[in-house]
Amino acid sequence: MNNSFPVWAALLAAPVLASAEIVTLSGAKGNGVANDTAIIQKAIDALPERGTLIIPPGQYRCGGLKLKSRMTLRLAAGATLIGTGNINDYVSWKHLQKRAYGLNRAFLFGYDLEDVTIEGPGTIDGSGHLFWDYDGERSGDIYDLLTDGWKVYRPQKERPVPVLLHSCRNVVLKNLQIVNSPAYTVWALGCDKLLIDTVIVRNHRFGPNTDVLDIDCSADVVIRNCDLDAGDDTIAIKSDSGLLGKVKACERITVENCRLSSSTCAVRTGYEGDAPIRDIVFKNIRIVNSRNGFNFVSVVPEKQQFAGTRIENMVFENVTMDTVGRPFFMWSGVVLPEHEKLYTGFIRNIVFRNMKIYAVDAAFFGGNNVSDITLENIDITLKDNHCRHNREKVEKPTVWARGFMPEIINTLNTKLNLKNVTTRTIK
Repeated sequence: MNNSFPVWAALLAAPVLASAEIVTLSGAKGNGVANDTAIIQKAIDALPERGTLIIPPGQYRCGGLKLKSRMTLRLAAGATLIGTGNINDYVSWKHLQKRAYGLNRAFLFGYDLEDVTIEGPGTIDGSGHLFWDYDGERSGDIYDLLTDGWKVYRPQKERPVPVLLHSCRNVVLKNLQIVNSPAYTVWALGCDKLLIDTVIVRNHRFGPNTDVLDIDCSADVVIRNCDLDAGDDTIAIKSDSGLLGKVKACERITVENCRLSSSTCAVRTGYEGDAPIRDIVFKNIRIVNSRNGFNFVSVVPEKQQFAGTRIENMVFENVTMDTVGRPFFMWSGVVLPEHEKLYTGFIRNIVFRNMKIYAVDAAFFGGNNVSDITLENIDITLKDNHCRHNREKVEKPTVWARGFMPEIINTLNTKLNLKNVTTRTIK
């Protein structure tokens, strides 16, 4: 098994763009009440080549803003862009090959752009609470994450994405805070050369589909020094060629020095899509209070995606997990026998190395075409609890990781390469 990967050193230095002119926004109310969309959009449109627009301190209530190539949007300390909460105020995303599950509007939007920077230290507030319906607060206890009745708030029919980048190149997000997202927080579809550095995200724990970073059919991506809390997946590596309208691999991605917390998956790979996912490194990662640590799904039967994703060449190293449900969940294949002939996906050449884990549920690796999976220098402590044993015992869990499995590490049709793996159960 080849555990060596190329070093994406060139990606760690984003292009430095010499700014032709620095412009400070003027004329906007910035009082959190008046709608400042038109004034900010006019300032963006008027920026010269490689210009920088500074949003000064204030609360700027606005709808969708269209970015343009070779520009920098800088939110000063104390500056907040606040979504209006009216879906009709946001940019309509008309470049999709199919509808994106009600996520067809954007707050900050870029299509076919290059050399774009969005930076802080200010804040983007997505006004997510205005896009779902509440039915009472829920407990945040980690054991609730094990129940099959886990629910989130009810989403409205359409919700905007705070930062939506489609087919863009050389994009930087840095030194920025994003809070209260209505749905996916940052969605990069079909992009190349993306740097996300020192970004803090705080989403509602029960906000529906409030993924933090959705890296979808994108290549040459670096995510580093980020602190991310999600109501859904924290980092989702996907390859939905159906949305993009062409097959484009999600590849050459490095994630390092990040803290991740999620009510679903800290890292999810392969869900939604059938284009290849490959050559990915996660290192120096801390995962806390998450239903799943590392989750792999190579098919989505209910979305009629039976071919499966071809997932390969990934390394996860130097990781701590503090209070997670399933530390590892790897599920490959189909649900019904009649779909087996359609499945061409696989999960292979995946390495997990140097990890200390405190979990409350079991790990699973299995299904069709799962091979060359290595666990090296892994220490797992499982705190046994009544929630685990109240579920039906299964040989293979559902694609959503439901079901009780008695062992700390469970496999099905899969042989693991185990090197210095220690497990223990505590009451």
